[in-house]
This record gives sequence, C-alpha cells and structure tokens, in this order.
Amino acid sequence: MAMIKCPDCEGALSDGARLCPHCGWEKGTYLDAKGKVRTVLPQRVSVADIDLPFWSMIRIALKWAIASVPAVLLLILIGVVAIRLFSMLVDQLHLGQ
Repeated sequence: MAMIKCPDCEGALSDGARLCPHCGWEKGTYLDAKGKVRTVLPQRVSVADIDLPFWSMIRIALKWAIASVPAVLLLILIGVVAIRLFSMLVDQLHLGQ
C-alpha cells in the first residue's frame, strides 16, 4: 500500500483507505462549481454476449477491407507525389551547383 496526499488537508493516507483519517475526505468526492460536495460513484459496465453467425463476421470483415481501399490508394498517391517533388527538388539543387 502506498501513501497518498489528501487533496483537502494534505495529510497522508493509504491509497487503500476510503476516508482521510485527518479530515474525513472521502475518495471519489469533489466540489462542484457551487461548492457542494459531490460523490463520484463507480459505473458498472456489462458486455452482452454477441451471437453472430460465422459468415456474418466474414461479411463485416470484407466490408471493412473494401472500405479501406480508397484510403490506401490515396496514401499511395500522396507518397508518389511526395517522392516526385523531393526528387525534383534534389535535381534542382544539383543543377544549381
């Protein structure tokens, strides 16, 4: 267990403690804009089991792959143009000498 500093009284407390032994500050509390003490409650998240047929998963993967083709082509085009511009710049620098 590590020791942390209380944001209210700056006293030392264990990171496993729920309350500050010096001032009673509760972990997960804060002051809102009006000065009221608010408590942050932990949120529970549950993930439902998704039952998809195998071929549905394959179709989804293929749609994503096909949708990425224009982006890949655009990146290749940008790379070719950048290489051309760079080579033209290098040629001009060599001609000027």
